[in-house]
Parts: sequence; structure tokens; C-alpha cells
Amino acid sequence: MNTRSPWIAPGWKCHGFHCRLAVEVLLAVVTLCAAQLVAQDGALGGLFGVWASSGKVAKLQFELTDDIAVTSLAWSPDGRYIAASSMESNWIHIWDLQRKTLSAKFQTESGTPEIHELSWSPKGHYLVACDFHGQRRIYDTTHWTQAHVIAPERDNCRASEFSSDGLELAVLGAAVSVYDTNDWRLIRILDLKSNWWGGRSVNSIAYVPGSHTLLLGGSDREESNKPFDHIGNIWVLKPTDSAPSRNFPAYLADRPNLTGGVVRMAVSPDGMRVATGTETGAGSYAPVKASVHILRISDGALLGKPLDGQDFGDQRPGVQFTPNGHWLLVAHGGIHVAHVIHLIDAGTLRVEDEVSAGHNTIYDLAIHPNSTQFAVAAGNHIAIWSLPNKP
Repeated sequence: MNTRSPWIAPGWKCHGFHCRLAVEVLLAVVTLCAAQLVAQDGALGGLFGVWASSGKVAKLQFELTDDIAVTSLAWSPDGRYIAASSMESNWIHIWDLQRKTLSAKFQTESGTPEIHELSWSPKGHYLVACDFHGQRRIYDTTHWTQAHVIAPERDNCRASEFSSDGLELAVLGAAVSVYDTNDWRLIRILDLKSNWWGGRSVNSIAYVPGSHTLLLGGSDREESNKPFDHIGNIWVLKPTDSAPSRNFPAYLADRPNLTGGVVRMAVSPDGMRVATGTETGAGSYAPVKASVHILRISDGALLGKPLDGQDFGDQRPGVQFTPNGHWLLVAHGGIHVAHVIHLIDAGTLRVEDEVSAGHNTIYDLAIHPNSTQFAVAAGNHIAIWSLPNKP
């Protein structure tokens, strides 16, 4: 029996009879409360109730209450729908944001749960779901039928990303695999278990807009001058590269503090900058003091580090720019941290606002493809927020 609570971060599990009983009682209470909210307000659970409120700049619009612990979100290119999935389930839910109702729901053909990552193609024709066993399931969004399944090239499937023109799909597992979306044919692969990658790890991938160049984010011991130090690194993989042609550091060795590896990346809409997230605060003796770093892609110069020195937890739930390039949004996850989203002015790199998900752990952040709205997954809630067009 999987007894992980929606409010416990991914990877944490509970064992033992008393712990299982406590979690089951908690889930029963939460389910009852959610059912009462749905009965009163339909799909709406109120404006996050006591869990959150509007900030100085960000305004809470409405909240959707799901019956799964939502751990991944993907916004459709036309902005009308949000796809939601869970590490606790093999269901995928499609929410209609205009009607604020569940428009479609379907299960993967495999009975295996843990659909942990979703990505919507730029033209809206496909939705890709990754599971922990490495399957990439591609759904036709017209009828929500499975159009194709890509078997793992090596193993697992940690992240997937479409190029901005929709012609390529990159998948991160034990290899970085790139597929042609016309026929889902593998067109290039970078084996992350080859000798070259010894001492290096990749945790995140991102396309540079307007190109088929990939950025790979992770950690690197090979670039360090000390045997126990490492750096958080970004590698640049051009379409013709068999191995990355260039790299630059995002986080430097910082003894006695631990060094953060890159766990999340976002490239600015103009393709000039990359923002990175790490696991701030990880480690009890020597925590990571670094947080979000903004770097220039052309030369790797560090442009800003607006949250360094503050323990806001893991930035894995989301680091994203708004489509107009005016805002950088950062969501922080973890158990013993404040569950907040920081709104950073992408021009000045100053923190302009902070909004809270209360006691609910934040699992994912998604930004509207054509506006400054953003969605936050916390527990079984999806909250929709708005920002002004200009900071």
C-alpha cells in the first residue's frame, strides 16, 4: 500500500502500522472536507480559503479542487485547458478553465501509477505523459486517445520538453533522447552513462527558444579543483553536437556550505538568459545557501541571485519566465519550509511579491502560454493567479 500523503514531498514514504493509520485518517478527513467544498461550490474550493491569499502584485483568481494529489500541470497553448496528473495515480485530468469544470479524464493503458510529468505540444495537438518506468505516452488531444508510445531508450523518464516550433521532443532519462514529432523517430541521443559523463549528472533540460539547441542542467565533479567539491553546471548541446560543445557554472563550490546542483531551468523568451533552481537548504550540517541564479547564456556571466542566503527549500516545483519576459516566477517545495511562490521582476531581478500556498506542499507551477496568469498545484488544489502585464 502506498501511504504517501499529498502533502508529503515526492520520495518521502511512511512505514509502519501507526504511521499508515495516521495518514489514512488524515486522508479521510481531507477527502471529506474536499467533498464538502465541492458539494457547496461545484469544482471550486473557494479562494484557497485559509491556505493562501492575494499578494501585493499577484491576485488569486479561483481554485479548482481535484480528487487526485496533483503533482504535475501542463497548460494548453490556447490557454483554455490545464492537464493535471499525479504520482499517486495513472489518471490524467483535463480541466476547462472557462467553465471551471473537469472536461475529460482518462487512464493510461498501463495500470502502473505515478504519471509524474506532463508536457503539451506548442500547437496543442499532443500531450506527452512520462512515467517512472520510462514510457512516454503521447495522446491525441482531439479525442484523448493514445497516439503513440515511445519505449525507453535507456531507462526512466524524468522530464520532457518540446522545442518552440514543436518539431522536436526531448526526453531526459539515463540518456537525452530527441524525437522528430512528425513520426516520433529518434533523431539523436546523448548517453548519460558513457565514460564522458563520469562524475556528472543531468537533472533538467530546456530548449533555447527559436532553436533546437538544448541546455542541460545538473552537477559536475569533473570541473572541480577539489575532490569533494562540485559545481552546479549548465551544458550547451547544439543540434550537430555528439557531446556538449560548451558549459558554464551556475553554482560554484562554497565550503563549508554544500554546493547546489541545477535541478530546474527556465530560458527567457528572448533566448538570452537562463534561470536555475537548486535544492536550497539541503543538508543538516552544511546546507546549500544558493538559490535561484540568473545567467547570460552567451558567456555564462552571473547576472543576479535575488534569493541567495534564504532557506526556501527546493526549487524543483517550478522556475519559469512569463511569455512577455517581464516576470520570473519561482515555486519552492519541501516539507519543513515556507510553501511560497516568489515573483521576481525579470528586468531589475528584484523580488516584487511573495504568495503562499499555506500548509500545502507545492508540487508544480505552470504559466499561461499567452498571458501572465499562472497555476500552482498544491495538495489536491490547482490555484489560478494573475499578474499585471508589466511590473
